Amino acid sequence: MDIVFLDVDGVLNSQNRLIELYNKTGKPHSGSNFPFDEKCLENLKILVKETGAKIVITSTWRKYENDMEILINKFKEYDLAKDVIGYTPILNRKREEEIIISKTK
Repeated sequence: MDIVFLDVDGVLNSQNRLIELYNKTGKPHSGSNFPFDEKCLENLKILVKETGAKIVITSTWRKYENDMEILINKFKEYDLAKDVIGYTPILNRKREEEIIISKTK
């Protein structure tokens, strides 16, 4: 099974999108208010569909129930929620170490 170990910030949202929204609204965005980039979500959807990959969340978003709810609801809009099979353990280590540990379990 192919697995996408997925971060959120900088992957499903982008600096360009932030600038675009700031220019439109005059309001800064950060944290769970960080807007998703539709192009990035569409690309993830294509990747998952074409490869049959499943998603494991590695983002710091996994640490907060509210952020995960926002993420899963966004994934539902793109028919991706069914492809999320879990998240890496929260060990307060480097992300790559958390991924390695989750792959060995």
